[in-house]
Amino acid sequence: DTGTIQFEENFNQLFGYNLRDRKENIQNWWPNVHPDDLGPFYEEIKRVFKSEEAFLKFQFRLKKTNGQYARVEVRCYLIRHANGRVYRMVGALQDITSSYRQMHAIEKQNEQLRNIAWMQSHVIRAPLARLMGLIQLLELSAYEDEHDRLALEKLVHQAAHELDDVVQQI
Repeated sequence: DTGTIQFEENFNQLFGYNLRDRKENIQNWWPNVHPDDLGPFYEEIKRVFKSEEAFLKFQFRLKKTNGQYARVEVRCYLIRHANGRVYRMVGALQDITSSYRQMHAIEKQNEQLRNIAWMQSHVIRAPLARLMGLIQLLELSAYEDEHDRLALEKLVHQAAHELDDVVQQI
């Protein structure tokens, strides 16, 4: 109702802001939200305010006093008048920068593992199947023609090197 936001002292420790009176006009804080996150965050707030939901949870980047951005998660309970209008929000803002980075690293690693699994199931399988077939031909056949035998050995050698190249890439 008052258009102000009140922070606890931990906010100063986490983000470097000097909150002498600890009450600020909420409009002053919008520039501290990363420009790419501002639109989606504002739309989510509008959506929750128009709905009957009692909880808001959103992640965004918040500018610290040193100019760097922290990835934060806000979780708020909305307190409404009898007519449904929000008059107060009580919540917490958590710096999740390190856990966000770890999650991003895990997602990147998972993508690499998916690529390796695809290579193993598709790219390696072709030269390996060819190599196994050629070896079976060598074992089952007695070639009288030296040219045929050398050609077959060359194909085995070529398939083995192709397989080795793929393994090296992995």
